[in-house]
Amino acid sequence: LRFNKLVELPDTIGKLVNLDTLSVRSNRLTVLPVTINDLRKLETLDLQHNKVVALPPLSNMQLLSELDVQYNHLES
Repeated sequence: LRFNKLVELPDTIGKLVNLDTLSVRSNRLTVLPVTINDLRKLETLDLQHNKVVALPPLSNMQLLSELDVQYNHLES
């Protein structure tokens, strides 16, 4: 889903329970659906070069080992 000018991900993304890698690099995302936390098998989440301002809880992603949020609009 890289380089597609996406502005949002559907809430149904959380139903992809066997997904282990999600790369949405270089889109126009500003927020992620809360249901992304249902991706319990996700190991890699690549959000580089978007406009994300905050991350939803990711506490259910216990296998997540790579999270790339470079070049976003996150605030600490």
